[in-house]
This record gives sequence, structure tokens and C-alpha cells, in this order.
Amino acid sequence: MTTVATHASQIARRAAGWVSPLLLLVLLLLGAPDRAEPTTTAAAATARGLRMILRPFTDTQGRSALEVELSFKGSDTGHETLVLPSSWGGQEKLYRGVSDLQALSPNTTLSGTSLPDRKSIECNPGAVVRLRYTVQQDWEKDFSKNIFRPSLSENGFTLIGAGFLVTPEWDPEMRRPVTFRWEIPRNWTQADSFGTGRPSKTRAFTATLSQLQTAVYVGGDYRIRVVSVRERPVTLALRGKWRFTDAQFSDLARRIVSAERRFWKDDSFPAFLITLTPTQEPGKNYLGTGLTNSIAAYADKDVELMAIPGLKQLLAHELFHTWNPLRLSQEGQFPEPQERHSWFGEGFTEYYAHRLLLQSGLVTRNEYVAALNDRIRDYCLSPVRGASNRRVEAEFFTSDAVGRLPYLRGELLALRWNAVIRNSTGGRRSLDDVLYDLRRNAARTPRLRPESAMKTALLKYAKYDISRDIERYVRQGETVPLSADALGTGITLTTKTVAPFDPGLDLQALQEEQRVEGVLTGGSAYQAGLRDGQGPVRSLSFSSSDSSVPVVVVIANGNGGLSTVRYLPKGSPRTIPQYVLRFSR
Repeated sequence: MTTVATHASQIARRAAGWVSPLLLLVLLLLGAPDRAEPTTTAAAATARGLRMILRPFTDTQGRSALEVELSFKGSDTGHETLVLPSSWGGQEKLYRGVSDLQALSPNTTLSGTSLPDRKSIECNPGAVVRLRYTVQQDWEKDFSKNIFRPSLSENGFTLIGAGFLVTPEWDPEMRRPVTFRWEIPRNWTQADSFGTGRPSKTRAFTATLSQLQTAVYVGGDYRIRVVSVRERPVTLALRGKWRFTDAQFSDLARRIVSAERRFWKDDSFPAFLITLTPTQEPGKNYLGTGLTNSIAAYADKDVELMAIPGLKQLLAHELFHTWNPLRLSQEGQFPEPQERHSWFGEGFTEYYAHRLLLQSGLVTRNEYVAALNDRIRDYCLSPVRGASNRRVEAEFFTSDAVGRLPYLRGELLALRWNAVIRNSTGGRRSLDDVLYDLRRNAARTPRLRPESAMKTALLKYAKYDISRDIERYVRQGETVPLSADALGTGITLTTKTVAPFDPGLDLQALQEEQRVEGVLTGGSAYQAGLRDGQGPVRSLSFSSSDSSVPVVVVIANGNGGLSTVRYLPKGSPRTIPQYVLRFSR
């Protein structure tokens, strides 16, 4: 998952990148194998397939909805279990968006179970089962907090497979034949992780259920562009108005995809999709998630394309998830719980996203160092910097600060171990060689275990046992030390005194209850005139990690007017390490 310029839901972000600073969202942690084949393989030919017909419509109450017809061959026993959407990417009770589930095939009976996301089917043994259900949007506002729930309107739809697909309870990793038929208006476009479609045209491909679930499906007023990257097509699907043109976004995507495929020496992508969907909210927040052969990106209307952080950082991060972890093992994921390995899945992805932007010329050396210093500052000033990895596991999706930590911690570990390898080999080897080894061994690795993989790699390339590093910096949460030579010649390490971000009040109450609470006496909010009980709050803006950006609170006063309070959220000064260029270029 990936980064926000100003405050936004990091839970959605990590799911997404996980989201995803970082709003990310990849859902790497929810990972899926990355490739779906356009033709039926021998293995898939023996597996039972799925056929879906999907029709957007307007219901009797004027609400936009999607009708899905699903058919498949029933089991030889005549019993099947259906799996409804449940939880994914920090979203819960996704089955609330599914209604009117009914059997269309003869001698087919549907019944409930003790679980809200499971239904039981009885049918004639081996008979074709036909079902129909309706998908509706079960939320009304705050798109950024409902990013992975179905979004449907008269102008189109934005869907994640895990949020709307009903499937039989089959082996999620077995390839099987799939056909999609999108019955959409003639003036609509349609694209998903498995290709682009035309109205009422049937597409056939093979995929696993996991791939169908971790995929993006869009249609309606999306503008479709196709660019060639190293002689492979990449499809861009955008909607809404932005501060940049479609051509500028397409060119940026092309350069980033080219840089990362060149790094991995991997062009085995028959197709790839990148979607960009507006949140319809003011601001510059963004989030995204890496999915099956695709990236789903979401952003506020004022987001900047080339700023750091910005969309290019989001794309670079989410795209790297195409390999980490998806192409580093047979199953494309880590052992459960996935969050335990986020220091590698997210942190190493952050490290390479930033480094490849530098190598591709999309950021300058000055910009790279400045952005890295910002992340070092965020790490050093984080109120949960010392959190153990067990706490990260438990609170990754429920705490913004804890969810951000493995991104920062993991990147600094990657920086540290890259320096260890380079120093031990006289610059002949680097962390790149470690990742290339993981890629070569993927076919023999059921699920990647980052701790053991990194221990083996550092012993191989540097004769350095990282067991103590893992215990101290990953498991126990001790502060990762920085080395002066980690960035090569011309860059050294110094210290700087900074003021940490401290709003001086309860931001959660300010956002969720629209009321001022938890004001600290003598703090920055108190000195600005804010007091407990003030409200309702009409608007709020701040940067969740930058104390130099003012907090602006607009409060309704007793005279029917509005009062604006602006202050700098600065805490007590702290000394932190920072890298410095000896010369600029």
C-alpha cells in the first residue's frame, strides 16, 4: 500500500497497499498470484469453471445496482457451499452489499448457514447451477473510508472482486476456466484485471478464485488508453477531471512500469491495467493497491502527479508489489499472519519504489535525499516507533501510526542491509542480488518467509548473521541505526533539531464527532484558543506528519457564523539523524 500528502484514512490506504502514507492500500498482505492466462491450460481444462453475466441497472428506488448471473457445474454429491463477500482490506461485513440471491436452475435449493457469508446449495449431482444476485452500494459518503466497497452510480462502477463476487467454496489457488459477459450501455467503457471488454461481448480466460477476488473491475465513463511498455500493452483507465492530462498520467505510468520491469528483467505480462478513480473529495490525498495484473489508484481531485510524495510514488510502490511478494513464491504471499511480514512486504517495497524512481530519472538526487529524510523524521518522531512486531500484527489495520511503522522500519532495514552487502563485497553485490535470488527460487518456494530468506542471503553475500538485527529491530522494535555511508559517496549523515507533530488535542474526536475534545493545557491547540466542547466542527485540514503545516479548524459559533482557528502543531524539539549532500546535482 502507499503515501498521503495530507490526512486521509490510512486504514484504506494500507489495505490498499498493503494501501497502501501510504494509503494502501497493495493488498499485498491479502496477496494473490499475479497472472491470469488468456487461454485454457491443461490443468484448468479439468477444473470446474465459472460463467458470469454482469448487468448494471437502476432498481425500483432509483438506486444504481449490478445484477450478476453466476453458473457452474455442481459437485457429484449435489452439495455446494457458496462464499459471499466478507472482509478485505480493512472493510468488514461486505456481504451487506449483496441481496436477492436466488437459484435459477431447476431442482436447486438455497439455504442459510450459521455464518452470514456462507450459503448452502442442494442440487442434482453434477448438474449446472445457475444463480442470480444483486450488488448495491451500502454506503453514502466518505469514499476514502469505503474505498474497497462496491461503488455504483449512473455513470459507472468501481469494484474490487472481494467486495462483490459470490463464488463456490472451491480451492482458491486452482486455475479454472472463466467467462465474463458485461452487458453495459453502448456508450460505456469497461476494463478489469483480465482485459478490456465491449458491450455484450464474452471474454474467456483462466484464473484462480484468489485472482478473481484480488482484481479491479471498472466501467462507465472511464477513459481508456493503451500504451506499449517494452513491447507489452499496459491499459490505463481514468475518470474525472485532474490537474494533469490523461497523456501525462499515461507517460508517467509507462516510465515507471518500464523501469521496474527492466529492474526485474521480467516482461512476462500479456496485459496490465492501471485505474485512477477520483474520491470526489477536496485535497491531495491518494491511496492504491496492487492487484492481479493491475493497480487500482484513488485520489482527491487536487492531487499532484509529480510531487513527492505524490502519484508517481504511489504507482512505483504498488507496481513493485507485482513482484514483492506476488512473484517471489509459488502462492505469491507470506505465511499467515500476513501482517507479521509487513516490514519486508511494505518496507522493502518502499525502499525499491523510491530507488527506482531515482534511477529512472523521475526524481533527482536532491529530491530523493530530501524525501528519505522526511521518512527518517517520521520514523524517529513516531509515537509508536518502539512497537514490537506483535503489536504491528495486531494493530496494522486499526492504528494509523502502527500501520505506517513497517513501511518506515522496513525501508531503513533495507538501506542498512544493502550497505552491509556493498561494504562486504567492495560494491560488487547489493540487495538487488538478494531479490534476484528470491525471484529465481520462487518456483521452489511455496510461501516466502522473509526472516529466513534474508538470513540466508546476508550470510551468502556478506557473511553477516542478521539474527540479532531481526530480533532487535523487527521483533522487539528497537530503533534501526543509520550508517553514514549507506547512500554512497557525496552523502553523509548529520543531526537536526525538529519539532514533532503534536496537535495538542484528540484528532479522532475532531474528525469523527465534529467536536473539540482532549485539549492539552498549555499545548499548541490550547494556545490557539481551542477548548473542550467547542463545535460542531465544519471543516478540518492538517498534515499527519508535518508540524510545519498548520492545523486549520473551522467551527460553528453561537452567532450562526463560522470561526477559523489556525495553529502549528509543534511539540517539544527533538534531535534526529538526517542525510546531507556534500554537493548538489
